Amino acid sequence: MDAALRAALLEDAARAPSPDNAQPWRPRWTREGLTFTLDAERARHAFDHAGGLTDLTLGATLEAVSVAAEARGFAMNVSRQEPGVRAELRFEAAPIPPGAAERLESLRRRATDRRPYRGGDVHDDALRVRLDRVRRPPGVGLHLAPPLTGAAAAWARAALTLGWHVTGAWADTARWARHTDAEWARTRDGVHTLSLGAPGRPPPDWAWSPRVAGAAGRLGADRVWAAWMHHLLRGAAGLLVVSVREGTRDARVQAGRTLFSAWLELTAHGWAGQPVYELGAPFTALPQAPSLPPGTPARFADLYRRGRPLLAAELGLPSGSWPAWVLRVGRAPATPLPRRTLRLAPPPDAIGAW
Repeated sequence: MDAALRAALLEDAARAPSPDNAQPWRPRWTREGLTFTLDAERARHAFDHAGGLTDLTLGATLEAVSVAAEARGFAMNVSRQEPGVRAELRFEAAPIPPGAAERLESLRRRATDRRPYRGGDVHDDALRVRLDRVRRPPGVGLHLAPPLTGAAAAWARAALTLGWHVTGAWADTARWARHTDAEWARTRDGVHTLSLGAPGRPPPDWAWSPRVAGAAGRLGADRVWAAWMHHLLRGAAGLLVVSVREGTRDARVQAGRTLFSAWLELTAHGWAGQPVYELGAPFTALPQAPSLPPGTPARFADLYRRGRPLLAAELGLPSGSWPAWVLRVGRAPATPLPRRTLRLAPPPDAIGAW
């Protein structure tokens, strides 16, 4: 691979999603291949205390690299993987597989869309055919289900208040909010407040203070937020869920690859997606009990213990499985996003000079 090709692969690989567009996996080419190393400061978030989101993000990054490489006639192999630390990749020339160009185009068009969707039918045969193409490693499942109903919907509405009651969660999210076009263009990370999808004008920067957020939560803002998310979930086509049978970090990396591959198929079908962390993240780390950040009120531990069987029954998960990553999905809005998330440039020495 020459320098131009290595640079092009990094540009496409950077399009993988990450919580709040923090982009924690930093790339560097060597003569042996491509290495991704975790930037722990970028990965820091109260919801990621057990590394679940970091592992899912690594899986999405590996899938993005694989898609970009296949479209250029290379097969990617993971030669070494240490979840939470690094991944080392090797490449060899290979025939371009069918559909590679379409997947690369989907990779370039995909974005997290937080706005209301235009419905959609989860039983759409053409969409089901697309999702059947997605690779599912042993122990990893992929499920497309209509919106939650009954007791499961009531449970989700309560779970959606979690972020307002986890110590540090608001501050960890607020540091990635970009309030102006100048800040958004300069940092090339985080999420522009115009793209948050909430009705009305975005909140001013002072409203992102943890002290203000804590006061707002005590006054009922957590329930207002949950009601808005519940509205978005009911108006979507449904949920795309990747499930796992093991609580290992490798299983979560594989789950990240599977769901991101499915997300690209949704994009090609004209659908959009938005991760709903409260419905999946607390289940990612431990099969026996929900993994909640330190200091989370005790009522949420009980809530998530009750939620696992509810979700499993509602979503049709196999026995012994639990959700690792959940997307709200549906037909994409008719208008483009007001501000797409940007991506960091690779470090100066990332491409190599040979």
